Amino acid sequence: MTDEELECWQRALALYDSLTGPDWAHIPKFRALVCAISGAREARGLTAVTSHESLLVSPYDRYPDWFEGRRVALYPLADGRVRVVSYGEGSARGEALTLPVGDALEEVLRRLARL
Repeated sequence: MTDEELECWQRALALYDSLTGPDWAHIPKFRALVCAISGAREARGLTAVTSHESLLVSPYDRYPDWFEGRRVALYPLADGRVRVVSYGEGSARGEALTLPVGDALEEVLRRLARL
């Protein structure tokens, strides 16, 4: 992983560290998922971008490509689940799946491998 790639994942993890309190009780498990993703082979060469609590993973390294190109978005839900959405090139509609955060790693890595 390059220094730039490592830095984007570290920024994402730092954001999740900053989200504390009763409204963010679901974030520690989501952060653990993001940490596991960041160290995975499938995440190499990909950029992590946060938008508030959501995470977008893209093969592109700049805006607007993050939001217009191929990407996988993860949305942590307050009930302990995560919504995983894969988008194709130029697609506004994605392939979505919602599952418990503890069960999401394998599915996310499978989707990242297709980027």
